[in-house]
Amino acid sequence: MQRYTNNVQNQSGQAVQNASVTVLNYPSLTTATIYADNSGTPMGNPITTDKLGFFAFYAADGRYSVSIAGPGIKPYQLDDILEEEQLALVAGNGTDAGTLTGAEIVPVNRGAGLLQTTLTKVATFAFQSFAPNVKGYGAKGDGSTDDSAALAMADAAGSTYFTAGVYYIAANIAFVNKTYFAAGASIKIATGVTVTFNERIDAPRQNLFTFVGTAAVLLSGEGSHAVYPEWFGVFPNRTAVDSAPLLQTLSNSVIAGRECFIPFSAGTYYLNGPVNWSTGTIIASGCATFVYTSNQNLFNTVASLTDNSGAVSKQIANNI
Repeated sequence: MQRYTNNVQNQSGQAVQNASVTVLNYPSLTTATIYADNSGTPMGNPITTDKLGFFAFYAADGRYSVSIAGPGIKPYQLDDILEEEQLALVAGNGTDAGTLTGAEIVPVNRGAGLLQTTLTKVATFAFQSFAPNVKGYGAKGDGSTDDSAALAMADAAGSTYFTAGVYYIAANIAFVNKTYFAAGASIKIATGVTVTFNERIDAPRQNLFTFVGTAAVLLSGEGSHAVYPEWFGVFPNRTAVDSAPLLQTLSNSVIAGRECFIPFSAGTYYLNGPVNWSTGTIIASGCATFVYTSNQNLFNTVASLTDNSGAVSKQIANNI
């Protein structure tokens, strides 16, 4: 059983209250069974977002889709969300020639020959074992408690691991070590507050940052050169969402003059204005198409666009 939480915003980055969220099994897209807590208390499906646009549910291990619709937004769907228990480390009685009785069990009384589990689970175990779990330092991840002090303590101890939850930051903080975000983990930043990442961020393609008022994120250092648009709420095929302001926020977060690689997911992105990219930005279009709803150009002279082959090109989009 795992908890999943996320946030729904409109094209202006404002929280959408009372949005309808339907949880589906993936890839069958049948209605999923969800729960209100880890004890298995049944929960209605669909669910609705709260006044801050957040929603949460528990579900058994598996893959899910989340279908979202609400006032002021065009319906959209997030596919292939993995909910999976993390690897547990327990003692065993096997020998070097033995085999494991369960994929989750790793005997530790013998040599490396007993480590017979998937690399994915080993990596997950390593993150959780050696990267400080921010909740272990007192972070709540409930979207309202100020987690700033707890997050600073976790970062001081080494690379930090954010488990599922919404971590509210009400004071300036600079992460000097690598940060890892699990599925369903994000941060909400109070107005006037700047959160700086001086090292690499390792996270899925999900909305990581919720900005309140004049809140800001700064991405500094060569280690954070890959930046996913989804971290800033930019997802493909949202015809009712103007992605330009969100992409501008992404661009403003990149320290000018440093390398920044932005790989877009396949799909169509709608823009109602220009985006001025920081010097050194490289945009990987892949199968992405940019549609301008006014006579604007997404790319200025300091940004380059590459396709999947690595050749420099410029995406031709429709003016409508």
